[in-house]
Amino acid sequence: MLSYEQALQKLSHHANLTDAKEEGWSSFVGTLFRAKTAGVIPDLRAPTEDLISCLEAVNHQVNGQTPSASVSGDNDQSIDRRATYAVACIITSGVEFHLWVVDNVAADGSAALEIGTNLWRISCAWEAVLAGDIDSLPEHLELMPSPGRLQK
Repeated sequence: MLSYEQALQKLSHHANLTDAKEEGWSSFVGTLFRAKTAGVIPDLRAPTEDLISCLEAVNHQVNGQTPSASVSGDNDQSIDRRATYAVACIITSGVEFHLWVVDNVAADGSAALEIGTNLWRISCAWEAVLAGDIDSLPEHLELMPSPGRLQK
């Protein structure tokens, strides 16, 4: 698992708030920007999974190693503003790109659904961090019926 500081650094990079070319990381927002510029639909699975691993590290830093041990999910630990701002930038940029895809007549509905599902996963993971009582974000997301699964 990533350290908390590594997670903050990667979240900042994913939001295009810092440059990390020397790290070889791919930025979520950078991927969206390049795709929109080229007029293509990117595969967001890998950057989404990386974002969720970052949020998993934030979750355990903020909510403890076993967040569910807290009955109420309440915690005196505040969430670092750097993480909060980066996640907000990522979600806002993702929604902007999703709306561009929906408005683009050349894109089919499956592309919009795929992008929306990835955004939903990021948003649900962030919501779980804020709730403070989810031990494993990947397991939590697997148990949640995603919008794509509901339509099938």
